[in-house]
Amino acid sequence: MLTKAIHFTKQTKNDYLLSLASLFGVSSSDEAIRNAVSVYGYDARRLTQGNDLYRDLNALENEHIQVGGEKTLLVSRKQLMQKAVSKEYMKFLKIARIAFAENEYATDLLMLEGIRERTFNKWFSQVMVFVNNLLNHPELMSAMGEYGVKNIHIEKLKAEVENLSDLIQQCNKIANKHKQLTQKKQKQTIKVQAWVSDYIKIARIALEDQPQHLEKMGIKSPGVGRPRGRKRKSDMSTANPAS
Repeated sequence: MLTKAIHFTKQTKNDYLLSLASLFGVSSSDEAIRNAVSVYGYDARRLTQGNDLYRDLNALENEHIQVGGEKTLLVSRKQLMQKAVSKEYMKFLKIARIAFAENEYATDLLMLEGIRERTFNKWFSQVMVFVNNLLNHPELMSAMGEYGVKNIHIEKLKAEVENLSDLIQQCNKIANKHKQLTQKKQKQTIKVQAWVSDYIKIARIALEDQPQHLEKMGIKSPGVGRPRGRKRKSDMSTANPAS
């Protein structure tokens, strides 16, 4: 398991990625900066390695946002569907309790007594036992028919419950994918931060006498704008983009 390579400060994901894009863009396009850092080992090949790390992080961030949006939509659909299906099921359950109040066999067969389960899998089992046993026993459906409940109503409820089960599986699948992307993004962020931290330290050495180039890269030169003796705040090399 990776651990944090550097101390973090607060910075939004978007601001951090924009800072990185600017840093790598200036580092590769400005000849004076390229020449200065290349003396200390940061040649074109090494800068490309850092830029590739940033690009991978940016791609993960975009995919994370996309999958997160899909997850939100699916969860919203699931909540609405589950509320509607539960309402329909409870309506038929109440009717069945009236229709079979004196029928112990039907009461047991349809699981009419007791509370409804709160976890989906157990609740799903209760509903499927109810609808399947009604549909498989014409005499029970006949009794429900005395209260206006027909086969088509129970068949529709069964189809809706099965559709809800499929939707919940989709929600679980995309939730796992979103979680995996979050973990990959966190690990990639640590890699990028470690690389950028070292690079900025070298850039400060290479461009010590050219603070204007450091400013162009988005790096504050040591000692600029702070009282002597006060600890310098971290810049983007120690940024902590929110997860």
